[in-house]
Amino acid sequence: MRPVARTVLAFAVGRAVFGAVFLVSMLGHWATAWYLPLERRWVIASSVTALGMDWYGRSAMSLAAGLVTGAATWTLAGWARVAPTLGRPAVVLGVTRLGATMLLFDVLFYTLSLLTRDIDPGPLPSWYCPR
Repeated sequence: MRPVARTVLAFAVGRAVFGAVFLVSMLGHWATAWYLPLERRWVIASSVTALGMDWYGRSAMSLAAGLVTGAATWTLAGWARVAPTLGRPAVVLGVTRLGATMLLFDVLFYTLSLLTRDIDPGPLPSWYCPR
């Protein structure tokens, strides 16, 4: 298998797994790292009641899964017995299309979830004086 095809395949598999883990972890409400900016701390939970951001933790979890599977694919593609099967142009193109589709699904789902989210503002601080 040519080094370029091996690298492209590994990247495409890692990207597809990144997108799948990102989407499934949101839909399945997996426990992930949340940053609570008002409290300046991190928690691992499936949801939080305070103001929190899950994007950083979800992205790190998905990136780790994508890196592991991409590295495993790169290693497997170097083996002589597996390389002819994985190196076929149809396989590389199919996995690349899957990664692009997962990117589209992630962007659409995350955008729709942010646009339809109800934000409940907290009470004003006691020291606040409107002008």
